[in-house]
Amino acid sequence: MMTKTFDKTTVFICESTAHCAVQYPMLELTSYLTDWIYKNNYVCDVLLGDTKSTTILSQHVGGETTSDPSRFKQFVDQYA
Repeated sequence: MMTKTFDKTTVFICESTAHCAVQYPMLELTSYLTDWIYKNNYVCDVLLGDTKSTTILSQHVGGETTSDPSRFKQFVDQYA
């Protein structure tokens, strides 16, 4: 598993499947994150957060949104 940090946002990436999970996306980074996820051909599984930016990013890259860290961890644990 790889991780990439963008300010306060962390993206967890499964190297073998190219699936990713986004933790606490920041509003000012949603456009950049959308482009970065598409550019790298990642498939977004889940986004953790309960903010407007989580909803916006989900509309662009897909994935389940959750505010439950244990639900998010279930996805990330599969990447290891």
